[in-house]
Parts: sequence; structure tokens; C-alpha cells
Amino acid sequence: MIASLPCVQPMSWLGCNLTSRSTTIPGSARDFTRQQIAQSGGLLFDGSINYSDFTVGEINHADYGIHVTKSSSFGLNKLTFKHVHGQRKVGILVEAGGHNVWEVNLNHDAVDPIGIVTRGRGDIWFANVISGDKAGLVLEREAMGNQIHITYLNGGIVNNADMPTNRIFTAPTAATRAIGLGFAVKTPPVPDSEVSVLNRHPLPTVILILNAGSVSAWSITDAFGATQAVDAPLTSGQNILLSPGEAIAIKYAGEAPSWKWRAMH
Repeated sequence: MIASLPCVQPMSWLGCNLTSRSTTIPGSARDFTRQQIAQSGGLLFDGSINYSDFTVGEINHADYGIHVTKSSSFGLNKLTFKHVHGQRKVGILVEAGGHNVWEVNLNHDAVDPIGIVTRGRGDIWFANVISGDKAGLVLEREAMGNQIHITYLNGGIVNNADMPTNRIFTAPTAATRAIGLGFAVKTPPVPDSEVSVLNRHPLPTVILILNAGSVSAWSITDAFGATQAVDAPLTSGQNILLSPGEAIAIKYAGEAPSWKWRAMH
């Protein structure tokens, strides 16, 4: 269903009054510019929407500020949302599509929504997300290959991706501490001999070897499934880099090595 838009034009929507309810952007949309979507309104993308530009100054309240539906064919768009705030459930919910460029600022206001939930693939994000108690970013199972540039993300990340090749770019500030930078990233236990461990964190992570143990060989498998074996022991103080989606396996007999993981920025 398309909301009433008295000033719709076929190729460019400019200056429409979108204050009363959620607004559906259908597959015929190409470009859309609006200063404010207020009160109970949100923005719903539904249909085949590609190669388009969307700019909105402000989106207030509603359950979802922006919602890309599961049925959408949604790709190669450029989207700028300068102030998305006060949503009850999710600021931005992306259930389909990929290879879009998003520039967004989100603020929870007096309510407590999740910031961004995405199933997108190959999207580029420039995001500033101020959260309450809930996550600032949720990467769902289908999400892969997204590049997410973060200036503020105090709510942290929930990473459910089946193929964890999403990549976060950020700086080590108090506003991004919850992402798990440096030694704040969770260090997994050393597995049994020849059992691999996957780097699910959306940042390149260095494994610092604390104790070499009785290792005779080890290997790294990249995100594409190619494996490089090393027939050599580990060394205390050695650093091994794993990009998101890469895995390490260690062969040892007797004493297991010990390690500490550190997320790079």
C-alpha cells in the first residue's frame, strides 16, 4: 500500500508532506528528497528499487524509522538520513538487498530501540548510532561483505552472520569501546588439536601467542576456503593476523599453546 502523496511526480519526489503515517516507496521511485517525516511516520521500501538517491533530513518516531522489506529488490542506491530518532523497535531494518551506500545518524531519544538491523550484502555504511540499553548494530545471518564505517556505536554489535565477512572501520574512542577493540574482544579458548577457530569479529584480529606449547604445525583458512599450512612450531610473542571470516587450526600433542586475541582498528 502506498501512502497518500499529493505531490508525487513520476521520477522525483520533492517537498511532500509525509507527517501522518508511514510512507511506502514503491518500485517506481527513483529519487526522493524530504526535509522531515514526523509524528508516527516511517519510510518503507517495498518493490524493485535500484540506482536511486534518497535524502531525508529527519525521521521521527514510529516502530521502524526505515524498513527495507524482505520482498524488495533493493540495490545500488544511495541513501542519506540525517536524523533518525525516537523509534520504538528498530531505527533502520534492512531485510533484503545489497551494494547500497548508507549515510545515517541515529539517536534513541527517550525510548530504547535497536539501532541498525541488517541482512544486506556488500553495503557500505557511514553510521553514527547512539543507543540506549540495546545493541547499536545487529548483523543477521544473511549479512556478508558489508563495510561499516563507525563514528559512534555505544550499544555494541550482535554478530549472527553465517559468513562473518562484514568489516567494521572505526577509531579507538570511548564512543566505540563497546565494539570490542583491542584486548576487549573476546578471546576464544584454544581448541583441540587440528580443530579450527573462526574469527567472527568484524575487525581484523591479531592472535598473540603467550605460550608456544608443543605445537608441530598450524594453518590459516581464508574467507574463501583456501588453506595455507605451516609445518613449524609457534613461538611465544608471535603475532598471527586473522581477517574477519578467517580461521586458524593448530596441531599439537601434549601441552596446548595459550593465546590472547586483540582486535585491530
